[in-house]
Amino acid sequence: MMRFDEATLRRLESLRLAVRRAVRGRGEGDRSAGRRGGASEFVAHRAYAPGDDFRAIDWQVYARLGQLFVRERAREERLTLHLAFDTSPSMAVGSPAKLDQARRVAAGLAAAAFAESGRVVVWGAGGGRAFESLGSLLSGLETPPAAPGPLLRALRLGARERGIVAFFSDLWDEDLREPLLASASAGDVAVLHLLAPDEADPPPLGRVRFADAETEEEIDRFVGEEETSRYRTLLAEHCESWKRWCREHGMSYVRFGSDAPWEEIVTGTLREAGVLE
Repeated sequence: MMRFDEATLRRLESLRLAVRRAVRGRGEGDRSAGRRGGASEFVAHRAYAPGDDFRAIDWQVYARLGQLFVRERAREERLTLHLAFDTSPSMAVGSPAKLDQARRVAAGLAAAAFAESGRVVVWGAGGGRAFESLGSLLSGLETPPAAPGPLLRALRLGARERGIVAFFSDLWDEDLREPLLASASAGDVAVLHLLAPDEADPPPLGRVRFADAETEEEIDRFVGEEETSRYRTLLAEHCESWKRWCREHGMSYVRFGSDAPWEEIVTGTLREAGVLE
């Protein structure tokens, strides 16, 4: 089971998950009032309408203007962090494996959520499992195998509370775009793109046999300087395509390696990308 030392935990608990799509309106508001036990936050005045709570009338404004206005407040809203993992065979590639790195980074995000008295839901194709504390999450973060498309659709249908959706994947499956759009109904979406070192920067290998982790298909190829250069170009185009698509659809996109220090990803990379504050 993963554990955090006290110094690491304090650093993680100082972070805040960034919510971009604040919902304001009559009886609704953003999450700002719910932080660390604060009282409801005053938002604005608006004209009184029949059915409004009489106690919300600002009598000082009435004394000055002779008109009834009510004080709107941000509704206290508990943060929900939805975690979804691509557990397809290719996520086992790497040293450490991409899925292991995803779980470490997810635990760091969860620590920030719990520090705000939030809740965390880990999703599988069969539905979501809610966690109320970091200890219970760290002992239960092993996720059952699930194809990412059905998993994201299950999240869309099953999520009862909007919040932040963090989806971890190597994004080799182009068919993920439609279910990712569907999952946006559950909240702000952060697409966290993981690559193994040999995927990000493969060396010239000579003649080798490749095995597709997803289909188990094998092919023999010669891999020299020209082939690796072409691969890097195609990979850069692939990553840029995903980054552009995420930006066009209001999603965050963050890419990192399975061998990168996970704490630097959480406290540095994700903050720079606006996933954390």
